Amino acid sequence: MLMVIILMFFHFFTDYFANYALLTLGLDYEGIAWIFLMYNILAFLPQPLLGFLIDKTSPKHFVSIAMAILAMGVLFMHVFVWAGVVFLGLGNALFHVAGGKMIIHMSEKKGPLGAFVAPGAIGLACAWMFIGNDRLALILSIVAVLVLLAYQFVKAPVIERSDKYEPIRVHWLIVVAFAILIRAFLGKYVTYEIPWVYWVLLAGCSAGLGKFTGGFIADRFGVTLTVMISTLLGVVSLFFLDNPVVSLIGIFSINIAMPITLHLAVRAMPRYTATAFGITAMSLVPGFYAGVFLAGHYYLLVTLFLMLANVSIIVWANHRLKKAKEVDLWK
Repeated sequence: MLMVIILMFFHFFTDYFANYALLTLGLDYEGIAWIFLMYNILAFLPQPLLGFLIDKTSPKHFVSIAMAILAMGVLFMHVFVWAGVVFLGLGNALFHVAGGKMIIHMSEKKGPLGAFVAPGAIGLACAWMFIGNDRLALILSIVAVLVLLAYQFVKAPVIERSDKYEPIRVHWLIVVAFAILIRAFLGKYVTYEIPWVYWVLLAGCSAGLGKFTGGFIADRFGVTLTVMISTLLGVVSLFFLDNPVVSLIGIFSINIAMPITLHLAVRAMPRYTATAFGITAMSLVPGFYAGVFLAGHYYLLVTLFLMLANVSIIVWANHRLKKAKEVDLWK
C-alpha cells in the first residue's frame, strides 16, 4: 500500500512539473501548441519500446532514473528549450511504464491501477491552474525530493520471469487499444462548458476521481455493470453540456473505464506487462489529436455511436479474455 501511495505522488509530480515547465516559457498560443505536440509525442509514443526494455529487467530503479530525467528537463527548459522538452517527454514515458509495471504486479485487482493513473490528471490541472506560482512549485519540489528519498527504502514487488506466462493475444490487445483511442477522442471531441477559471482544477479532479474510483467499482460490481452505468451517465451529460455540474459528471464518467482497459491490456499481454501499459498510453495520442481537430464539428449522433461502440468493445473483450486460459500473473 505504501508503494502505491508513493507512486501516486510520483505520477502527480511527473505531470505537474512537466506541464508547469512548458507553460512558464511565455510562448504564444502557436508556440505552446508546437511545444506540447513534441512533448506528447515523446511522452507517449516511446512507451511500448521503453516498456519492452523494462520487461527484461527490474522496474524499481527506472522510476528513480525517470525522476532524475524529469528534473534535468525542468533545469534545461529555460536554457536549451528543445533539450528540456526531450528530457521531460522521455522522463514522463519512462516513469509511466516503470511505475505501471510495479503497480500491475502488486495486485490482480483493478483498483490500484486506477489509483496510480488518477493523480496525473490532477497534476496536469494544477500546472494549468497555478501557472507562475513559483512558491507552490518550490514547495512541491521539496516534497518530491522527500518522497524520492522515502521510495529508496520501500520494498519493490517481486516480479517473476516473464517466459512462464501465456503467449501474447495480439488481436485482443488491438481491440482494447482501439477502445482507449475512442475514449481519448471523446475526451476532446465533446466540449464542456467552462464558466470560470477554477473549473479547470475541478475538471482535472473529476477526471482523476473517475480513474481512481473506476477500478474499485469494477472490482466490486464487475466490468460490464460498471461500464454500462458510466456510459449511461456520459450519455445523459451530452444533453446538458452547458451545465457545469453535469459536465463534471460527464468528465467523471468517461474516465471510469481507464483502469479497466489497462487491466484488459495486461491480461492480453501477460508476458510483457510494461509493454502492454505502454501500448495503452500510445493509443491515447491519435485519439486525443483527432478529437482536438474535430472538436469544432460536433455531432451528437457520432458521439452516441462511439460511446456505444466503446462500451461494447470493453464488455466483449472482458468476456473473451475471461474465457481464455487464466493468467498466472499474480500467483
